[in-house]
Amino acid sequence: MEKVKVLELPISNLGRGGTEVMVWNWYHNFSSPELVIDFLGDYSRNDEYIKSINSNHGEYYKYTKYTSPKIFGKIINTFGIMRYAKKIAKNNDYDVIHIHAQDAFIAFTYYLAVKPFCKKIIIHSHCTGTDVNSGVLMKLKRFLHKVCRCLLNSKKVIRLACSKAAGEWMYPPKYKFEVINNGIDVKKFTYNEEVRNRIRSELKVDNKFVIGNIGRFSIQKNHEFLLDIFNEVLKKNPNAVLLLIGDGPLENKIKEKTKNLGIEKSVIFYGTTSSTNELYQAMDCFVLSSLFEGLPIVLVEAQAAGLKTLCSDAITQEAKITGLLEYLPLSGTQEKWAEKILSYNDRYERKDLFKEVKNAGYDIKQSAKRLEEIYVRKMHE
Repeated sequence: MEKVKVLELPISNLGRGGTEVMVWNWYHNFSSPELVIDFLGDYSRNDEYIKSINSNHGEYYKYTKYTSPKIFGKIINTFGIMRYAKKIAKNNDYDVIHIHAQDAFIAFTYYLAVKPFCKKIIIHSHCTGTDVNSGVLMKLKRFLHKVCRCLLNSKKVIRLACSKAAGEWMYPPKYKFEVINNGIDVKKFTYNEEVRNRIRSELKVDNKFVIGNIGRFSIQKNHEFLLDIFNEVLKKNPNAVLLLIGDGPLENKIKEKTKNLGIEKSVIFYGTTSSTNELYQAMDCFVLSSLFEGLPIVLVEAQAAGLKTLCSDAITQEAKITGLLEYLPLSGTQEKWAEKILSYNDRYERKDLFKEVKNAGYDIKQSAKRLEEIYVRKMHE
Protein backbone atom coordinates (compact mmCIF):
# COMPACT_ATOMS: atom_id res chain seq x y z
CA MET A 1 0.00 0.00 0.00
CA GLU A 2 1.36 3.39 -1.01
CA LYS A 3 1.96 5.62 2.01
CA VAL A 4 0.88 9.25 2.33
CA LYS A 5 3.63 11.22 4.10
CA VAL A 6 2.48 14.30 6.04
CA LEU A 7 4.49 16.89 7.98
CA GLU A 8 2.69 18.89 10.70
CA LEU A 9 4.37 22.17 11.68
CA PRO A 10 5.05 24.02 13.89
CA ILE A 11 3.88 21.71 16.68
CA SER A 12 5.86 22.62 19.78
CA ASN A 13 3.93 21.98 22.99
CA LEU A 14 2.76 18.44 22.25
CA GLY A 15 -0.58 17.58 23.84
CA ARG A 16 -0.83 20.99 25.56
CA GLY A 17 -1.95 24.30 24.13
CA GLY A 18 -5.02 24.78 21.96
CA THR A 19 -3.59 24.10 18.51
CA GLU A 20 -1.26 21.34 19.67
CA VAL A 21 -4.05 19.57 21.56
CA MET A 22 -6.23 19.74 18.48
CA VAL A 23 -3.53 18.34 16.18
CA TRP A 24 -2.75 15.58 18.65
CA ASN A 25 -6.43 14.65 18.94
CA TRP A 26 -6.73 14.41 15.16
CA TYR A 27 -3.56 12.35 14.99
CA HIS A 28 -4.93 9.77 17.41
CA ASN A 29 -8.22 9.51 15.56
CA PHE A 30 -6.86 8.98 12.05
CA SER A 31 -7.73 5.48 10.89
CA SER A 32 -6.13 5.25 7.43
CA PRO A 33 -3.17 2.84 7.28
CA GLU A 34 -1.86 4.96 4.39
CA LEU A 35 -0.87 7.88 6.63
CA VAL A 36 2.60 8.46 8.07
CA ILE A 37 2.76 11.66 10.12
CA ASP A 38 5.90 13.61 11.07
CA PHE A 39 6.01 16.68 13.33
CA LEU A 40 8.32 19.69 13.49
CA GLY A 41 8.65 21.97 16.51
CA ASP A 42 10.73 22.76 19.60
CA TYR A 43 9.29 20.19 22.01
CA SER A 44 12.20 19.25 24.28
CA ARG A 45 10.91 16.23 26.21
CA ASN A 46 11.40 12.60 25.24
CA ASP A 47 8.15 11.24 26.63
CA GLU A 48 5.02 9.29 25.67
CA TYR A 49 4.20 11.76 22.89
CA ILE A 50 7.50 11.19 21.09
CA LYS A 51 7.27 7.44 21.69
CA SER A 52 3.77 7.41 20.22
CA ILE A 53 4.97 9.23 17.08
CA ASN A 54 7.91 6.85 16.67
CA SER A 55 5.77 3.75 17.21
CA ASN A 56 3.60 4.88 14.30
CA HIS A 57 6.67 5.18 12.03
CA GLY A 58 6.78 8.97 12.35
CA GLU A 59 9.52 11.37 13.39
CA TYR A 60 9.62 14.46 15.57
CA TYR A 61 12.06 17.03 14.18
CA LYS A 62 13.19 19.40 16.91
CA TYR A 63 14.64 22.85 16.38
CA THR A 64 16.25 25.00 19.07
CA LYS A 65 14.84 28.47 19.69
CA TYR A 66 16.92 31.58 20.19
CA THR A 67 15.41 33.21 23.26
CA SER A 68 16.98 36.65 23.86
CA PRO A 69 16.79 39.58 23.37
CA LYS A 70 13.07 39.63 22.64
CA ILE A 71 12.61 41.38 19.28
CA PHE A 72 15.96 40.24 17.89
CA GLY A 73 15.22 36.74 19.10
CA LYS A 74 11.87 36.67 17.31
CA ILE A 75 13.51 37.68 14.03
CA ILE A 76 16.25 35.06 14.44
CA ASN A 77 13.65 32.41 15.30
CA THR A 78 11.48 33.20 12.29
CA PHE A 79 14.28 32.75 9.78
CA GLY A 80 15.97 29.96 11.72
CA ILE A 81 12.79 27.89 11.80
CA MET A 82 12.20 28.67 8.13
CA ARG A 83 15.65 27.29 7.23
CA TYR A 84 15.12 24.21 9.38
CA ALA A 85 11.69 23.51 7.86
CA LYS A 86 13.22 23.84 4.41
CA LYS A 87 15.95 21.34 5.31
CA ILE A 88 13.48 18.77 6.66
CA ALA A 89 11.11 19.16 3.71
CA LYS A 90 14.00 18.84 1.25
CA ASN A 91 15.29 15.65 2.88
CA ASN A 92 11.88 13.93 2.97
CA ASP A 93 9.47 13.20 0.17
CA TYR A 94 6.29 14.65 1.71
CA ASP A 95 2.96 14.43 -0.05
CA VAL A 96 1.33 17.01 2.23
CA ILE A 97 2.80 19.67 4.53
CA HIS A 98 0.24 21.04 6.99
CA ILE A 99 1.11 24.53 8.28
CA HIS A 100 -0.71 25.62 11.45
CA ALA A 101 -0.55 29.40 11.81
CA GLN A 102 -1.80 32.33 13.85
CA ASP A 103 -1.24 34.88 11.11
CA ALA A 104 -0.48 35.09 7.39
CA PHE A 105 3.14 36.18 7.85
CA ILE A 106 4.00 32.97 9.70
CA ALA A 107 1.97 30.91 7.23
CA PHE A 108 3.66 32.49 4.22
CA THR A 109 7.13 32.15 5.77
CA TYR A 110 6.71 28.39 6.11
CA TYR A 111 5.04 28.20 2.71
CA LEU A 112 8.06 29.78 1.00
CA ALA A 113 10.41 27.42 2.82
CA VAL A 114 8.68 24.16 1.90
CA LYS A 115 6.95 25.00 -1.40
CA PRO A 116 9.49 23.33 -3.73
CA PHE A 117 9.59 20.08 -1.79
CA CYS A 118 6.04 18.70 -1.52
CA LYS A 119 2.96 18.01 -3.63
CA LYS A 120 0.39 19.91 -1.56
CA ILE A 121 0.51 22.50 1.22
CA ILE A 122 -2.28 23.04 3.74
CA ILE A 123 -2.46 26.38 5.54
CA HIS A 124 -4.66 26.16 8.63
CA SER A 125 -5.79 29.32 10.42
CA HIS A 126 -6.19 28.85 14.18
CA CYS A 127 -6.65 32.44 15.34
CA THR A 128 -8.07 35.90 14.69
CA GLY A 129 -5.20 38.09 15.89
CA THR A 130 -1.49 38.33 16.68
CA ASP A 131 -0.12 37.72 20.17
CA VAL A 132 2.40 40.56 20.47
CA ASN A 133 2.75 43.64 22.68
CA SER A 134 1.55 47.02 21.49
CA GLY A 135 4.10 49.19 19.73
CA VAL A 136 6.44 48.79 16.80
CA LEU A 137 6.37 44.99 16.76
CA MET A 138 2.57 44.84 16.70
CA LYS A 139 2.35 47.38 13.86
CA LEU A 140 4.98 45.48 11.89
CA LYS A 141 3.28 42.13 12.48
CA ARG A 142 -0.11 43.46 11.38
CA PHE A 143 1.40 45.06 8.28
CA LEU A 144 3.14 41.82 7.31
CA HIS A 145 -0.08 39.89 7.94
CA LYS A 146 -2.05 42.16 5.59
CA VAL A 147 0.56 41.83 2.86
CA CYS A 148 1.08 38.09 3.18
CA ARG A 149 -2.60 37.07 3.34
CA CYS A 150 -2.91 38.22 -0.28
CA LEU A 151 -0.09 35.85 -1.28
CA LEU A 152 -1.75 32.63 -0.11
CA ASN A 153 -3.39 32.01 -3.48
CA SER A 154 -1.21 29.31 -5.02
CA LYS A 155 -2.95 26.30 -6.61
CA LYS A 156 -0.69 24.24 -4.40
CA VAL A 157 -2.37 25.62 -1.26
CA ILE A 158 -5.40 24.13 0.49
CA ARG A 159 -6.91 26.72 2.84
CA LEU A 160 -8.44 25.55 6.13
CA ALA A 161 -9.62 27.32 9.29
CA CYS A 162 -10.93 26.36 12.73
CA SER A 163 -13.87 28.76 12.30
CA LYS A 164 -15.38 31.16 9.80
CA ALA A 165 -13.91 34.06 11.78
CA ALA A 166 -10.42 32.52 11.69
CA GLY A 167 -10.70 31.98 7.94
CA GLU A 168 -11.79 35.56 7.33
CA TRP A 169 -8.82 36.77 9.39
CA MET A 170 -6.29 34.69 7.43
CA TYR A 171 -7.61 34.89 3.86
CA PRO A 172 -8.95 37.73 1.65
CA PRO A 173 -12.69 37.58 0.78
CA LYS A 174 -12.10 36.15 -2.71
CA TYR A 175 -10.18 33.13 -1.37
CA LYS A 176 -12.29 30.09 -0.51
CA PHE A 177 -11.50 28.07 2.59
CA GLU A 178 -12.98 25.12 4.48
CA VAL A 179 -13.76 25.05 8.19
CA ILE A 180 -12.59 21.96 10.09
CA ASN A 181 -14.28 22.01 13.49
CA ASN A 182 -12.16 21.70 16.62
CA GLY A 183 -13.61 18.35 17.63
CA ILE A 184 -13.22 16.66 21.01
CA ASP A 185 -13.78 13.22 22.47
CA VAL A 186 -17.20 14.24 23.77
CA LYS A 187 -17.76 11.24 26.04
CA LYS A 188 -14.49 11.97 27.83
CA PHE A 189 -15.91 15.30 29.07
CA THR A 190 -19.35 14.08 30.14
CA TYR A 191 -20.13 15.21 33.69
CA ASN A 192 -19.17 12.74 36.41
CA GLU A 193 -20.11 13.49 40.04
CA GLU A 194 -17.62 10.96 41.42
CA VAL A 195 -14.72 12.57 39.53
CA ARG A 196 -15.91 16.02 40.62
CA ASN A 197 -15.83 15.08 44.30
CA ARG A 198 -12.42 13.42 44.02
CA ILE A 199 -10.74 16.34 42.22
CA ARG A 200 -12.30 18.95 44.51
CA SER A 201 -11.04 16.99 47.49
CA GLU A 202 -7.53 16.80 46.00
CA LEU A 203 -7.55 20.55 45.36
CA LYS A 204 -8.99 21.22 48.85
CA VAL A 205 -11.91 23.20 47.38
CA ASP A 206 -14.77 20.94 48.54
CA ASN A 207 -17.03 23.78 49.65
CA LYS A 208 -15.70 26.51 47.36
CA PHE A 209 -17.17 28.28 44.33
CA VAL A 210 -14.63 27.24 41.69
CA ILE A 211 -14.15 29.46 38.63
CA GLY A 212 -12.05 27.76 35.96
CA ASN A 213 -9.82 28.98 33.16
CA ILE A 214 -7.55 27.01 30.83
CA GLY A 215 -5.06 28.79 28.64
CA ARG A 216 -1.48 29.78 28.02
CA PHE A 217 -0.24 32.75 30.04
CA SER A 218 0.09 35.15 27.12
CA ILE A 219 -1.24 38.52 25.99
CA GLN A 220 -3.96 36.82 23.96
CA LYS A 221 -5.58 35.12 26.96
CA ASN A 222 -5.94 38.40 28.89
CA HIS A 223 -5.32 36.97 32.36
CA GLU A 224 -4.75 40.40 33.89
CA PHE A 225 -8.34 41.38 33.15
CA LEU A 226 -9.50 38.02 34.49
CA LEU A 227 -7.72 38.71 37.80
CA ASP A 228 -9.38 42.12 38.04
CA ILE A 229 -12.74 40.42 37.52
CA PHE A 230 -11.97 37.77 40.11
CA ASN A 231 -10.93 40.46 42.59
CA GLU A 232 -14.46 41.89 42.27
CA VAL A 233 -15.97 38.40 42.68
CA LEU A 234 -14.09 37.94 45.96
CA LYS A 235 -15.52 41.17 47.34
CA LYS A 236 -18.99 39.63 47.07
CA ASN A 237 -18.06 36.00 47.66
CA PRO A 238 -14.87 35.38 49.70
CA ASN A 239 -15.50 31.64 49.24
CA ALA A 240 -14.60 31.81 45.54
CA VAL A 241 -11.48 30.20 44.04
CA LEU A 242 -9.90 30.85 40.64
CA LEU A 243 -8.39 27.71 39.09
CA LEU A 244 -5.84 28.62 36.38
CA ILE A 245 -4.57 25.75 34.22
CA GLY A 246 -1.64 26.27 31.87
CA ASP A 247 1.79 27.86 31.66
CA GLY A 248 3.45 30.47 29.48
CA PRO A 249 5.74 33.50 29.30
CA LEU A 250 3.54 35.76 31.45
CA GLU A 251 2.99 33.29 34.29
CA ASN A 252 5.31 35.04 36.75
CA LYS A 253 3.76 38.41 35.93
CA ILE A 254 0.28 37.01 36.62
CA LYS A 255 1.45 35.47 39.89
CA GLU A 256 2.91 38.82 40.91
CA LYS A 257 -0.39 40.54 40.17
CA THR A 258 -2.28 38.13 42.45
CA LYS A 259 0.07 39.21 45.25
CA ASN A 260 -0.37 42.89 44.45
CA LEU A 261 -4.15 42.46 44.58
CA GLY A 262 -3.88 40.42 47.78
CA ILE A 263 -5.79 37.48 46.27
CA GLU A 264 -2.97 34.93 45.94
CA LYS A 265 -4.50 32.59 48.54
CA SER A 266 -7.65 32.30 46.41
CA VAL A 267 -5.90 31.55 43.11
CA ILE A 268 -4.63 28.08 42.17
CA PHE A 269 -1.88 27.88 39.54
CA TYR A 270 -2.28 24.27 38.48
CA GLY A 271 0.27 24.14 35.66
CA THR A 272 -0.14 22.02 32.55
CA THR A 273 -1.85 18.65 32.40
CA SER A 274 -3.22 16.18 29.90
CA SER A 275 -6.20 15.47 32.20
CA THR A 276 -8.18 18.67 31.76
CA ASN A 277 -11.32 16.58 31.27
CA GLU A 278 -11.26 15.76 34.99
CA LEU A 279 -10.58 19.34 36.05
CA TYR A 280 -13.69 20.60 34.24
CA GLN A 281 -15.72 18.33 36.52
CA ALA A 282 -14.41 20.17 39.59
CA MET A 283 -15.37 23.61 38.29
CA ASP A 284 -18.63 25.47 38.91
CA CYS A 285 -18.22 27.73 35.87
CA PHE A 286 -15.69 28.48 33.15
CA VAL A 287 -14.48 31.95 32.10
CA LEU A 288 -12.43 32.96 29.05
CA SER A 289 -11.65 36.67 28.66
CA SER A 290 -9.41 36.39 25.57
CA LEU A 291 -8.58 39.35 23.34
CA PHE A 292 -8.90 37.14 20.25
CA GLU A 293 -9.33 33.47 19.37
CA GLY A 294 -9.96 31.21 16.39
CA LEU A 295 -12.45 28.89 18.03
CA PRO A 296 -11.17 27.85 21.46
CA ILE A 297 -11.31 24.12 22.02
CA VAL A 298 -11.66 24.85 25.76
CA LEU A 299 -15.10 26.40 25.13
CA VAL A 300 -16.21 23.24 23.34
CA GLU A 301 -14.86 21.13 26.21
CA ALA A 302 -16.45 23.30 28.92
CA GLN A 303 -19.86 23.09 27.27
CA ALA A 304 -19.50 19.33 26.80
CA ALA A 305 -18.78 19.11 30.55
CA GLY A 306 -22.10 20.84 31.24
CA LEU A 307 -20.48 24.00 32.65
CA LYS A 308 -22.01 27.44 32.57
CA THR A 309 -19.48 29.34 30.50
CA LEU A 310 -18.71 33.03 30.05
CA CYS A 311 -16.45 34.46 27.35
CA SER A 312 -15.53 37.77 25.76
CA ASP A 313 -17.27 39.20 22.73
CA ALA A 314 -13.94 39.01 20.90
CA ILE A 315 -14.62 35.30 20.44
CA THR A 316 -16.70 34.14 17.49
CA GLN A 317 -20.38 33.34 18.03
CA GLU A 318 -19.61 30.00 16.35
CA ALA A 319 -18.38 28.83 19.76
CA LYS A 320 -21.93 28.91 21.14
CA ILE A 321 -22.94 25.31 20.48
CA THR A 322 -25.18 25.00 23.57
CA GLY A 323 -27.26 27.32 25.70
CA LEU A 324 -24.57 27.24 28.40
CA LEU A 325 -22.28 29.80 26.74
CA GLU A 326 -22.78 33.53 27.29
CA TYR A 327 -20.84 36.56 26.03
CA LEU A 328 -19.86 39.85 27.65
CA PRO A 329 -18.00 42.75 26.01
CA LEU A 330 -14.35 43.33 26.84
CA SER A 331 -15.32 46.98 27.16
CA GLY A 332 -17.59 46.05 30.05
CA THR A 333 -16.54 46.72 33.63
CA GLN A 334 -15.00 44.13 35.92
CA GLU A 335 -18.06 44.60 38.13
CA LYS A 336 -20.41 43.55 35.30
CA TRP A 337 -18.35 40.46 34.58
CA ALA A 338 -18.20 39.62 38.29
CA GLU A 339 -21.96 40.02 38.62
CA LYS A 340 -22.56 37.52 35.82
CA ILE A 341 -20.06 35.04 37.26
CA LEU A 342 -21.63 35.29 40.71
CA SER A 343 -24.98 34.36 39.20
CA TYR A 344 -23.47 30.96 38.37
CA ASN A 345 -22.93 30.25 42.06
CA ASP A 346 -26.48 28.93 42.37
CA ARG A 347 -26.21 25.16 42.04
CA TYR A 348 -27.48 23.97 38.67
CA GLU A 349 -27.92 20.57 37.09
CA ARG A 350 -24.91 19.46 35.04
CA LYS A 351 -26.54 17.86 32.01
CA ASP A 352 -25.15 15.27 29.61
CA LEU A 353 -24.68 17.25 26.39
CA PHE A 354 -23.00 14.47 24.38
CA LYS A 355 -25.59 14.44 21.59
CA GLU A 356 -25.90 18.22 21.41
CA VAL A 357 -22.14 18.76 21.00
CA LYS A 358 -21.79 15.84 18.57
CA ASN A 359 -24.73 16.97 16.45
CA ALA A 360 -23.16 20.44 16.22
CA GLY A 361 -20.21 18.79 14.45
CA TYR A 362 -17.67 18.89 17.27
CA ASP A 363 -17.01 15.18 17.69
CA ILE A 364 -13.31 14.43 17.16
CA LYS A 365 -13.97 11.40 14.99
CA GLN A 366 -15.97 13.51 12.54
CA SER A 367 -13.35 16.25 12.18
CA ALA A 368 -10.44 13.76 12.05
CA LYS A 369 -12.18 11.81 9.29
CA ARG A 370 -12.64 14.96 7.21
CA LEU A 371 -8.98 15.99 7.60
CA GLU A 372 -7.85 12.47 6.78
CA GLU A 373 -9.93 12.58 3.59
CA ILE A 374 -8.20 15.82 2.59
CA TYR A 375 -4.74 14.32 3.16
CA VAL A 376 -5.39 11.15 1.19
CA ARG A 377 -7.46 12.77 -1.56
CA LYS A 378 -4.94 15.49 -2.24
CA MET A 379 -2.13 12.97 -2.50
CA HIS A 380 -3.99 10.99 -5.18
CA GLU A 381 -5.04 14.03 -7.23
